[in-house]
Amino acid sequence: MIRAPFQEIPMLQLPAKLIALLCVFLTATAAAEDLCILQEPLGQSWHNELITIPLSPAQLQSLQDQHVLVGPDNRIIPHQIVTRPPGPTVAFQISLQPDQSLTLRLVPSGTALPAAATNSAAPRISELPDRIILENSVAGVTLLKSATGKQSPLSSFLTPSGQWTQPATLTTVRKIIDCKCRITARGPVFVEAHFEARFEGDGQWTGTCRVLAGEPVVLIEESQQLDPGGELVVPLTGDKFQPTHLLHRFGKGDLGRLATWPLADGEAFLLEPWLRWWMNERQGNWFA
Repeated sequence: MIRAPFQEIPMLQLPAKLIALLCVFLTATAAAEDLCILQEPLGQSWHNELITIPLSPAQLQSLQDQHVLVGPDNRIIPHQIVTRPPGPTVAFQISLQPDQSLTLRLVPSGTALPAAATNSAAPRISELPDRIILENSVAGVTLLKSATGKQSPLSSFLTPSGQWTQPATLTTVRKIIDCKCRITARGPVFVEAHFEARFEGDGQWTGTCRVLAGEPVVLIEESQQLDPGGELVVPLTGDKFQPTHLLHRFGKGDLGRLATWPLADGEAFLLEPWLRWWMNERQGNWFA
């Protein structure tokens, strides 16, 4: 099982992925059809990266009037409008080669070619009476709408094998007295939901979960005001999910070397958002 200590984590992404794309905006006098130029200045390859671009009023109106986002080949790039402070943006995923430059435009839908065929798993969001499920074919998360007691709003996770983990629980924290969960975004690029949990003694835990098209991760942005020492426990077992080994990078000892460890009773790994490499052999910010 995973034991994750409660700490303020601005962004948790498993596995972690960096985005360093430079977006050069066109002049304010450009037509609404000209969105931006993406340039890759670092000599790196980027695959399926999530990009959000602020929209001018004219560009927003174009998208609302059945315009679509296209690249240099005039093929539609799947996208969605995100309306939240400080202003509306358009979100999409893009891949860039080293030193590549792409001009992106907004054109009438009838003049664009269909989106390129892809094997990327489209994101889905389902709302049931007691839960919200965000998933694609390789990753997902279940959020409980009315978690109580020691239940966790972050309930279970979809693994690449297609199996879900067992429901998570909270330990050594006060009981949940109120929990709410709502959908905040749905589209071809990503789906998203927000949860808020209140605990006895005025404790609070809030978070936003996001699943993107084709990406094998769940993005979780969270904050909490809770008593120290609490843990979120995610059992990594099930009838059809019985892992036998842990893959990790050495912390203490042979720093940086990858190794496998046969799972046994007791603590398997200490997962934390930073790397205190000198503390334990199996400790860090990722494992598999």
